[in-house]
Amino acid sequence: MGKHGVEILDLNVEELIGMLNQALAEEWLAYYQYWIGARVMEGPMRSEVEPELLLHANQELGHAVLVVGRIIQLGGTPVLNPAQWPKLSRCDYDEPNDPYIQVILEQNLKGERCAIQRYKEIADFTNGKDHATHAMATTILNEELEHEQDIEDWLTDLDRLKEDLRRSACKLAVRGVCQTKVGCQMISILPLEEMVLVTVPPGVLSSLVTLVITV
Repeated sequence: MGKHGVEILDLNVEELIGMLNQALAEEWLAYYQYWIGARVMEGPMRSEVEPELLLHANQELGHAVLVVGRIIQLGGTPVLNPAQWPKLSRCDYDEPNDPYIQVILEQNLKGERCAIQRYKEIADFTNGKDHATHAMATTILNEELEHEQDIEDWLTDLDRLKEDLRRSACKLAVRGVCQTKVGCQMISILPLEEMVLVTVPPGVLSSLVTLVITV
């Protein structure tokens, strides 16, 4: 951007560059959060959700490209050292130590909500004062809102899947499909906090059956 383009901005340009560098750091952390989480994720619906998380990761990288470009146009210097990302970022990076899909999605959801707040602030700060940055911020904000909705929908689908499996397991128990005392106890006493695989041994059904039960 030329000098006059910067001069006509009705705001503190240095403050804006600082906000954009914070957003840039957050985008890089969000990219890796999505990318590594998709790679290590385990659990039901993984084959459906993994490619979508990788798509989200690429979109976060695209946001970083837009933000870098705007920082340079404003005469600023983008953050140059990745070691500065956690220091500049207001959004947490959560290591996916637990690869279960629900945990991964909840980590990403937290990151998206933080990003939504960031770009709302940038959009508000530039509204009517810096049309180019405002347009960029609202474009990114709309994409972050879509990401949030995607993740909320996946979590809802996961909850419904778990509930359907729990009901199916209960029906099998009630109908006497578990013909051994131990097998019926396994289905009836499991709590509802995590997922486990229970293999019904030969003799319980005419063939080997594997039940996924919400615990």
